[in-house]
Amino acid sequence: MLSAAPLRAQSQADYAAARDLLREYAQLLGVDLSFQGFAAELDALEHIYGPPAGLLLMARGAGGFLGCLGVRRLSADECEMKRLYVRESARRTGLGRALAQAAIEQSRALGYRRMLLDTLPEMAGAQRLYRSLGFRECGPYRECAGPPLIYMQLQLTHARSGPAPPPLPDA
Repeated sequence: MLSAAPLRAQSQADYAAARDLLREYAQLLGVDLSFQGFAAELDALEHIYGPPAGLLLMARGAGGFLGCLGVRRLSADECEMKRLYVRESARRTGLGRALAQAAIEQSRALGYRRMLLDTLPEMAGAQRLYRSLGFRECGPYRECAGPPLIYMQLQLTHARSGPAPPPLPDA
C-alpha cells in the first residue's frame, strides 16, 4: 500500500501534489489558517520547504500520494516541522510516524540542532506521536494571532549511533 520510505519532493508535480494534500489538511482542520499565512505558504512551498535548508517529504501508495510533512529553516540551528498530514485511508499504518522520523533524521543531517513545532490543543493523536518521538512542550517561539497553540521542541544534537542517514529518494 505504501512506498518503502518517505520521498523528498523535487519536481513541480510533487509540489502540486503536496498543495492538494495541504488543502485537504486545512479543510479537515476546520480552522482558518490565515493567521499563519497559509495561502502564501502554499504559493511558495518550493522556497519554504525546498533545498538547501528545508525539505518536503511525501509518502506514496498505490493510488497516489497519501501524506506529507514539511521542514523549514527558522535559524542556522533551528528548524520547524510543519503540516504533517496523512489521508484518512492511510491513518493508523505508521505513515505519520515514518514521515516524522524521516524529517527528524534529515534535519539532523542538515545540521539543525533543535526542531520546533506547533499544534492545536485538540490534536491529541498528533501530540502523542510527537511526545513518543521525544518532543517536549516549550514556550511560544513566535507570536500567534490565531487560536491557542501548543508549542513543542526536540533537541537534535544528542548522540547518534552510526553514520548520517542516506539522502532520501526523490518523489
